[in-house]
Amino acid sequence: MKKFLLIAAIVLVASSSFAGRVESATNNFRKRMMSESRRVLTVFDDEIKRLTKKGSLEEATKLSEQKKEFIDKVNIICGEMTDSGKALSVVLKGKVFAFGDNDRLHTNKFKLSSSGKITGYKHKNEAEWGVNKEGKLIIFNAAGKLQWTFVSAEKKDGKWNFMTPEGIYLKEM
Repeated sequence: MKKFLLIAAIVLVASSSFAGRVESATNNFRKRMMSESRRVLTVFDDEIKRLTKKGSLEEATKLSEQKKEFIDKVNIICGEMTDSGKALSVVLKGKVFAFGDNDRLHTNKFKLSSSGKITGYKHKNEAEWGVNKEGKLIIFNAAGKLQWTFVSAEKKDGKWNFMTPEGIYLKEM
């Protein structure tokens, strides 16, 4: 029995040591990624300024959109290493969506406010929003109960699109 306990203790120490090394490596990677991302953002900013001075406003606008997409992707990637839901909620705060079911539009003013409330649209079935621990956008009704879970999420042409299995959709405006 003592031999078994000793082996169990060694395995426990080894596994916690490994977990600690993985966590440390993940944190180091995240720091390097954020540092490199800041460098890339500086390049974006310099090029946007250059294009603006040159009078190429259309190109500068396109590059600004690419910069926003880059920031969203970095936030999501870094968030997935910690809490994907938190990362997605940061990206979505303040965004306005078209909201509907199947082919019927209910509103194009469905805003995910930073307070977690849904503004621009009022219905008892859609009152608050959040992101669950699996990183899925969720909507709560006025009673605070889960109403919708958006299982499909994609970013197309710089805009977010979400869909539930029931055919409820959100399309970023």
